[in-house]
Amino acid sequence: MTKEIDISTVLIDGDTATIMGVKYQRIIEPQSFYDKLYGLLKPNLDERVDFHDMTIRVLDLIRENIPEYKKGVGLPEYSVGYNDCVDRIKNNLQ
Repeated sequence: MTKEIDISTVLIDGDTATIMGVKYQRIIEPQSFYDKLYGLLKPNLDERVDFHDMTIRVLDLIRENIPEYKKGVGLPEYSVGYNDCVDRIKNNLQ
C-alpha cells in the first residue's frame, strides 16, 4: 500500500525548495551588461545626466575598442580561442 504524501508540505531552504522529495532550485537570470552599467552609473552621477544616454555612450565606446580577430598569428588553437573570446565580448554587449 502506498503512503499518501501531503503536497502542501514544501520545504524551502535558501534558493531551493523541496516538493514531494524533489528538489527545485530557483534560476536567477543574469543581468545584462547594460543593466549592470546603468546601475553603476546612476548613483554616481548628477540627476541632470540622462543615465540611459550615458550608458549607451559608454557601451558604444567599449564596442569601438574591442580588438579585431587574429588571423594567421601563432598557433591556430590560440587564434580560435582568442577569436571566441572576442565574440563573447561582442555578444555580451548587445
